[in-house]
Amino acid sequence: MMRSRVMLLLLAALAAGESAAAKQYSVSIPPKGGARYKEANYAIWIPDGAATLRGVIMHQHGCGEPAELAGATATFDLQWQALARKWDCALMGASLRASTACQDWSEPNNGSGDAFLRALDQFGKQSRHTELTSIPWVLWGHSGGANWVYRMFMRHPERVLVLVLRSGPVFTDELFTGSLDTPVLYNLGAKEKDDKQFGGIWEKARRLFEARRAKGGLDTWAPDPEASHDCRFGRLFVIPYIDACLAQCFADVKAAPAWLGDTETLSVSRADRYGGDRTKTACLPNEQLASFWTEFVRTGWVTDKTAPPAPSFIAGSLANARDVVLRWQADADLESGIKTFHIYRNGQLLPPYQGGAGDLFQTPNYHDTLDKPLSEMTYTDPNVPFGARYDYTVTAVNWAGLESAKHAYSVMDLGSSQSTRRR
Repeated sequence: MMRSRVMLLLLAALAAGESAAAKQYSVSIPPKGGARYKEANYAIWIPDGAATLRGVIMHQHGCGEPAELAGATATFDLQWQALARKWDCALMGASLRASTACQDWSEPNNGSGDAFLRALDQFGKQSRHTELTSIPWVLWGHSGGANWVYRMFMRHPERVLVLVLRSGPVFTDELFTGSLDTPVLYNLGAKEKDDKQFGGIWEKARRLFEARRAKGGLDTWAPDPEASHDCRFGRLFVIPYIDACLAQCFADVKAAPAWLGDTETLSVSRADRYGGDRTKTACLPNEQLASFWTEFVRTGWVTDKTAPPAPSFIAGSLANARDVVLRWQADADLESGIKTFHIYRNGQLLPPYQGGAGDLFQTPNYHDTLDKPLSEMTYTDPNVPFGARYDYTVTAVNWAGLESAKHAYSVMDLGSSQSTRRR
């Protein structure tokens, strides 16, 4: 009876801790007037400790995303959260549905642009961050979502800090060459170029890139050589790119790019030493990103040399007479997120953690939006013998295979009573 009571109290404390830490809000914006979209659902995540938000990072899914995925799951992505937390930005996702065709929502003039603004207004009231109605945006969009963010950039150039076009724009040939000091990243799949279905996207994106670079735009061409229309691991370059751009934006530095990447030779050079045709070069904010760009456009990968943060909390409880259930909390770094967790009992590695996709926690995929059901930070160690004391440790492992430090642990005494310690 005592063991059951301790277990219930522990689970209640865990639930309260998770609720207090999470700042997730959601809202549905019904179409009004001449709006053509069918459904517009939004979610937003606000980092702890951000007294005043500095921006909104919008992650907009594409036309082909299956209905059951609901793009708003982007707000639960720990790697994107790490970027937002670093810069005191909100992270926002959407789940948009068309009445008949993708253009019903991927064209902001069909009502989805105003729906986005209405959602920000409601989120400002819900969260008491009323600055959400006026702060700038980082816009990332895939496929039809790339068309949407590009059109929003055309409508509100003064609000956009960074624009990322993942396989887009799609439905427009318009070359917007205004707001040239806004960094624009073209993150397509190189295999789209010769694809009968998506080859037109490559051509449109390349024309836009060259037109803006010819006028001095701070644009970056960074295709993934291993991808087609899928997002694959594009985030390994995209997130550090946004990070570097925000470092300049929030430092109020509007200097010329420090480095240039030749899109034909794939070599990089300091901007003040480059003597070639700059209209065919990618703008790179610093030397580190220049190194990332060289690796990414050649291999589709960016090497991460830093281990992820250690889980900050771990607790254990008894699910029944013999099964120990561990629960923990963890954050990702913005370089390569969290691939999986390792669980140890008395220093010995236990069978693999089972997340939403086998032993994986959060998996970059076709649409760069988390699949459902979302993976949980929990592990069951079955049939643990009574009469002994066990030390449990959980570590995080990123997509570079690097393991975090072992700072968090739970001590379980199954001989008489149950206790949990945190470090």
